[in-house]
Amino acid sequence: ILEFTKEIKNSDMKHRIKIIEILWSIVYSDGKADMYESTLMRRICGLLYVSDKASGEIKEKFLKK
Repeated sequence: ILEFTKEIKNSDMKHRIKIIEILWSIVYSDGKADMYESTLMRRICGLLYVSDKASGEIKEKFLKK
């Protein structure tokens, strides 16, 4: 994970948020997120300096679909 996030975290926040949106869409492609997927997303958000609040707002969009 560190190898991939190292390059992305140097991007602007808008780009990092877009990456998180894409990842959440993949997680919820089957309609649910299991414990391992949620933990991985939390770790990735931390490594990309995306707040839990921002990640939660993005996640809510996919929960409502």
